[in-house]
Amino acid sequence: MSLALPKPTRSLPKARQRIRAVSKRANASLHSQAWRLCSALVRNRAAYRCEVSGVLGTEAHHGFGKKAHPSVKYDGRNLFWLSHEVHNKAHEDRGWFREEMIRILGVVQYEALAMRATATRDQDSPSDVIAAAKQGRF
Repeated sequence: MSLALPKPTRSLPKARQRIRAVSKRANASLHSQAWRLCSALVRNRAAYRCEVSGVLGTEAHHGFGKKAHPSVKYDGRNLFWLSHEVHNKAHEDRGWFREEMIRILGVVQYEALAMRATATRDQDSPSDVIAAAKQGRF
């Protein structure tokens, strides 16, 4: 006598797909909240002034961009409040903006941030960023 196993149903894979979709939306929402919070903190830190030129700033900018390690994505030292003109120049001439970052941060902090940007360790989650900002550790 052999036991017949039940036929696999498609509901389990579909349920997994739904869970993944919900998880992706929740993660995207957390990233969006973390970015808005970081942008506001950087804007307030700079008192709405471009951190390079001193004129009224309009945009947040990552010093180390998309290819950098995710742990520096929401780091306050990696975010700068810039005017539209300076922001465009930062994208056009990365070497120039690197020098501006060193001027703003100092060599020691810039090098520490650069090491983190190229590190291979666990990333900070958006919820960690939000918690750190609420505790004043940004």
